[in-house]
Amino acid sequence: MKRQFTSQPVDLSLIPDTAKELILRMPQVFRAEAAGDLKAEIQFNLSGEGGGEMILSISGGECTAREGEALSPALTIISSADLWLKIARREIDPARALMDGLYEVKGDMNLLTRMRDLFRPPTKEKKEKFTPGGEKKMKILAIQGSPRPKTSNTEILLQEFLKGAQSQGAQTETVYLKEKEIHSCVGCYTCWTKTPGVCVFKDDMPELLEKVRNCGILVYATPLHNSNVTALTKAFQERLLPLLDPHLIKVGETYRHPPRYRVDRKIVFISNCGFPEISHFDGVRQVFRHIERNSGAPLIGEILMPAGELLKNEGMREMVQGVLDAAHRAGVEVVRDGRVSKETEAQIQKPIISADELAETANLWWDSYLEGITQGKATQGKIEDIRLLLKGMALLISPK
Repeated sequence: MKRQFTSQPVDLSLIPDTAKELILRMPQVFRAEAAGDLKAEIQFNLSGEGGGEMILSISGGECTAREGEALSPALTIISSADLWLKIARREIDPARALMDGLYEVKGDMNLLTRMRDLFRPPTKEKKEKFTPGGEKKMKILAIQGSPRPKTSNTEILLQEFLKGAQSQGAQTETVYLKEKEIHSCVGCYTCWTKTPGVCVFKDDMPELLEKVRNCGILVYATPLHNSNVTALTKAFQERLLPLLDPHLIKVGETYRHPPRYRVDRKIVFISNCGFPEISHFDGVRQVFRHIERNSGAPLIGEILMPAGELLKNEGMREMVQGVLDAAHRAGVEVVRDGRVSKETEAQIQKPIISADELAETANLWWDSYLEGITQGKATQGKIEDIRLLLKGMALLISPK
């Protein structure tokens, strides 16, 4: 019962004047994602002015409130109406008040401890931004994790996607992690205990956390490094810990940490790799499946391109144009349809040249580069090897 951290402050202007009204409004702040398969009734017997007998019924991920007396409630709370209002306003610690005998509880004590997770504090509705035509404007936040942020293959794919989203009226912002100061998480859990929701490090992450909370679409854009996201992206992901609550709740068959704040965003994952096969993304795709499940934010698009080095090859511009067009279309679909279509994802994943041809060309390039270094003259991006020149000519020959 006794928590080792202070509660989040509550806007007192949003707390009703009577305890009865407070209980009857609780379904409005019910968190279905925290309830899982919970089925229970909570009886409130609140004495004094502004009180009464009220029931909260939770079943099937929904909560309803009514006046009356439940036949067999899982939990009964007996208190004065005035005391319960003070608890709701965070003027009195509920655990201390219970231990001091100021109110009485009968039934499932575990359900009592879950109530903080099941019902979030009331918040003011955010004013939506609208375009001049009166339509709601989607906010897309792109987190770009390449160590070569503005000259990378990842940036090419990302910008095509954002252009597509912008064409549908979306508001976009790109954060280049390479340009930010982000300290590695040290697992101290200060953001869960001493200062809930606030990390101990005073770097660029507090600003980024606020951006994440306020966006409608969160885009992770990163090259594939060692079968996973880059170190820059991983550091950012770990520092999202303040957005979670430390308690464990069961959703379906799995326990997870619930979001500290209401989650209204969705996720898009953009990546490329040097390997020719799409199977090299299997590991990182599984990571994002877990992020989707544990964050409460659905994954609505995977823009994954094998053989990403071809994107910057000017000689192959015509061959990769289909990928660029599909990335642009993905941005359109996210805003227009709410997710990237499987057909568009498949178009980006489709091999441009065969895996054997790509591997042979890559090996020729590395041999040429290494031989150049051995001779004291790096290739510096020029084709100085006749084998590479001829191989490129064979790949680029026009069937027409």
